[in-house]
Amino acid sequence: MCVLVGVRGGLNIALTRSITLGAAEPELEANHRRATQVAAAMIAGTVPGRSYGEALQSGIEAYAAVGVAEEWREHYQGGAIGYNGREVSPAPLLRPNEESGVPVATGHAASWNPTVRGAKSEDTVLIRAEGPEVLTRTAEWPLESVAAGGATLELPRMLELAA
Repeated sequence: MCVLVGVRGGLNIALTRSITLGAAEPELEANHRRATQVAAAMIAGTVPGRSYGEALQSGIEAYAAVGVAEEWREHYQGGAIGYNGREVSPAPLLRPNEESGVPVATGHAASWNPTVRGAKSEDTVLIRAEGPEVLTRTAEWPLESVAAGGATLELPRMLELAA
């Protein structure tokens, strides 16, 4: 797992990529797919008119839908990103903090980073009126289509290198 945070012109972006030598162990591959499903739900839930707490709630519900309901408690989940590593760090709606109600707005960037037992999915997206734009996509990385919230997102798969 490689976690990168870059800064350009004072703005932060974050991404996580996973690489295996040879085929991934089935459990790790399944957990990566679960984390990617949760990330897709969080990204799809981060839209103008909703709060960051509601976007996080979309992810918490997705954790349950993929069979790991309590996994969200094991790792910080992310939020809005910008001139700081996280501009808004919402707490779950069951225990909201002062940032849970911050509204999502067009032009914001968000970076959610759900984990599932050794696997993680993270990209930075720009919130646009027509839908999220993934800012951390690279041309050579393998992607998979992930449906969430009425949208289909192309998110990174694990990169398998020859052993």
